[in-house]
Amino acid sequence: MKVGIISEFKTRTLNYGNHLQAYALNRYINHELNHDAESICFKSQRFNALKIHITNPFKCLILVIKGKLGKFKKTKAIKTVNLDARYQTFIDFAQKHIKTSREMDWNGLCESDYDCFIVGSDIVWYQYSGLMKRVKWLDFTNSKKAIKVSYAASMGKDWIPKENYRAIRRYLKDFKAISVRECSTANLMNKLQLGDAK
Repeated sequence: MKVGIISEFKTRTLNYGNHLQAYALNRYINHELNHDAESICFKSQRFNALKIHITNPFKCLILVIKGKLGKFKKTKAIKTVNLDARYQTFIDFAQKHIKTSREMDWNGLCESDYDCFIVGSDIVWYQYSGLMKRVKWLDFTNSKKAIKVSYAASMGKDWIPKENYRAIRRYLKDFKAISVRECSTANLMNKLQLGDAK
């Protein structure tokens, strides 16, 4: 079975948890379950690449502006410290130990030949009021109409904006199995009347 893993993992991210979670899930599926799994890499993390679900365009504009300002501040801070060696270590680890896909955009994902998609294990379901990354909710169909599963997915908070309820119910009704990381997320799933989340 060919498995595509969708998470917050990015090869070029200086984040220990991000890399270790991707490594653990990737390795377990490949070596313990003997399936052909790879972490999916996207060409861009921009909204148009991940197909954002938007119910409030004004809020979306505010978040885009905040995101650009935050990125500017982060870039400015990184330039003051030499992180080249650490950065290269992260890249080397990912290339050596984490099997990844070629870079894909939305169309590539929909045309892919994965038999199963697993979303997790990370804060993949973090959301704003009226704004969610559809790709992280597996809101697409590929050429094989792949099985959809979540593993240790997290929302990163203990509430869901009410205007997101309908979209989340629609996204998750196509999942064959839903596994979440925290009890608080399981409780939220149960409030959405999706069955007993585990």
